[in-house]
Formats: sequence, C-alpha cells, structure tokens
Amino acid sequence: MPGRAGFTREGLRALRPLALALAWIAVYVVVGGVVALGLTKGYTLAAHHSLLALPDVTSPWFLPVFATLLVIGFGMATWLVGVRLAAHSWAELGWRAEGGSRVVRALIRGFAVGGLAAALAMTLTVVPGGARVRVTHHWSAYLGAVAPLALGLLGAALFEELVFRGFPLRRLADALGAWRATVLLAVAFGVAHLPNDNVSPFGIVNVALAGVWLSIAFFSPGGIALGWGLHFGWNLGLALLGAPVSGMRFGPPQAIYHPGAHAWFDGGAFGPEGGLVATIAIATGAATILGSRVRRPRAWVAA
Repeated sequence: MPGRAGFTREGLRALRPLALALAWIAVYVVVGGVVALGLTKGYTLAAHHSLLALPDVTSPWFLPVFATLLVIGFGMATWLVGVRLAAHSWAELGWRAEGGSRVVRALIRGFAVGGLAAALAMTLTVVPGGARVRVTHHWSAYLGAVAPLALGLLGAALFEELVFRGFPLRRLADALGAWRATVLLAVAFGVAHLPNDNVSPFGIVNVALAGVWLSIAFFSPGGIALGWGLHFGWNLGLALLGAPVSGMRFGPPQAIYHPGAHAWFDGGAFGPEGGLVATIAIATGAATILGSRVRRPRAWVAA
C-alpha cells in the first residue's frame, strides 16, 4: 500500500507540468476568444445599424475583416497571457527574427515554399489524378477577387498559427518537450477540422501532418513568421485555382475545380488535403524547411 501511494504521488507530480500548461492554454484561449467575440459583436452591430459603411457576410471583404478581428483578439491574448502574465519573451513565442525586415523575409520565404507545395499538390491532382481546373475569361473579375481573398487568407493563417502554435506550443513544449507538444497540437489541429464540409479520415491525417510541418517551422530560426508564410502560401495556392481548402471554398468564382475519379489520391470534395497528393506535397515542404537537418532527425525540432 505505501508503494502504491508513493507511485500515485509520483504520477501526480509528473502530470503537474502538463496540467499547468493546459490551464495556461485554457486562459489564453478564453482571453483571445472573448476579445475576438467582443470585437466581432461590435462590428456586426455597427454593420447592422449602418453606423459605418462596413462589408457584410456577402461581401468578399468580409473575410479579411473577420480574420483581422480574430488576429487582434489572439494577438492581445499573446501579449497579455503569454508575455505579461506567463513572462515569456517574444522570441520564445516564435517571433525570433530580430527586426521587422527579418520577420518579413521569413514570411516571404514561407509563402514561397507553401505556394510551391500547393502547386505540387495541384499538379499531381491534375496530371496523374485527372482533376480539372478551368479559369473563365473574366480576368478583371478574377483579379478583383484576388486581393480580398489574399488578405483574408493572410489573416486566417496568422490566426491559426497563434491558436495552434505560438503560446500553446511554447507552453506544451516546456512541459512535455518539443516533439510531444508538436504531436499533441498536430492532433488537435486535425480534430479542429472535423466539422468541415466533406471531411475524410485521410484529410484529418493530412491536416495533422501539416500541423507537424508548421510546428517544425515554429521551432526553426524562422519561427512563427515562417509557419505563417507556409500556411498562407499553401491555402492561397489551392484557393486561387478553385480547389477547396480543407473542405471550404474560398477561391474566386471564376476558377472552377473538378476533382478526379479517385478521392484517395486527389482528396475529392474535401480538396487536395484529403488525398495522397497532399501527403507528398507536405512531406516535400517539410524536407525543404528542414534542409540539411533532414539527415539528423534528433535536430528536426529543437526546444
């Protein structure tokens, strides 16, 4: 009996760092959610009463506005909970590049790699997969839809990086180690996409793999800016060609995408993320970010 009691105490002691990390994350999510909800409610009220000329849900500019409100909410939570209360430095929270120019370079690099990975997935979807992409000749309308789409996906990508990397990944990494934290939040990232349209088990697995890819970027010298760029480049690359992004269609109506006959390969109605093409593209993108570290698995993620 004494041995069992001692074992129980040791087990509880071992779980304490994880429990504290989860408590901090819960506070972070609540603060960010409350601020974002308050901003969204205020915006909706102002739009409803025509206090300002604000875009509503039918406007292509609504996504950029809504994503910006979410980013403000969780940006404030990062500052209040992550920096002020939990006493993390901005570098520990993923903003490691010194100076704004380095953050911009990391963002651009990530955008290029993410866009190329999306292009690879779409090429595999079309060429061997038999999917079809058609862009109508209304180029002025297509180009006019690109600006709000790009701004909206830029904000949405940063929002998801703040929620699933950023402060939560830092706290879990301190408690469990970088790899365990990466796997845990990658699973959470996949599960968060379960309500999406036309979701499939393969799609959830690929979204979780993308979470690992983005976490590797977070722990790299490029930090969260690199992951933000990867996320943005991937989503925009798919959306511009009309393909669903995790089951949701964001792209210009002038881009018409028809999946091929084999959903296991091209993802079907969920989009390329639901098929083997995404697995190949994500693995290639991760290898690109890892670079020479791909030959040293223990150095893939440095706490």
